[in-house]
Amino acid sequence: MESPLLSAAAHLYLLAGLRRDEALRLTVADYTPGPAPTVRVAPVRTQERRIRIALTAAAAVDAYLATEAETSADEPLLLGLRSDQVRAGIQRAARHASLAAGVHDLRRASMAVVIGEGHPGREIEAYFGLSRVSGRRDLTVLTGDWDAPIAGALERAFTE
Repeated sequence: MESPLLSAAAHLYLLAGLRRDEALRLTVADYTPGPAPTVRVAPVRTQERRIRIALTAAAAVDAYLATEAETSADEPLLLGLRSDQVRAGIQRAARHASLAAGVHDLRRASMAVVIGEGHPGREIEAYFGLSRVSGRRDLTVLTGDWDAPIAGALERAFTE
């Protein structure tokens, strides 16, 4: 990736399965670094969710934040990132790898991995923010460490 900002965004799309608008709406306060990093995702269409993210995604976010002089909790996590920048950067990287892929393809790839590994449907729904029934806004609500295996699966699939 050409910049720490675009790299952080791409990692969040692929290794956390975020939608493009979800990543663009994240604030600094939504990200919790550390040995079990998480993001709080507050999409427009569905309920808020907090998910564990792959360590490699957290490392990319940390590397980007290290390039910023100072950040406040309410500013965008990916400050200055524009939707057209994301689309162009992902497409450029895909072409470089002789692929035809866009931003949403990264989310689809993430979902394919966890479905292929046989994770329970309700965990997939909760992790990716999918409504159980078309047109409903409620999500499957889970407690505990249910998201750690999904973050681990994405880490293994895309970084090893």
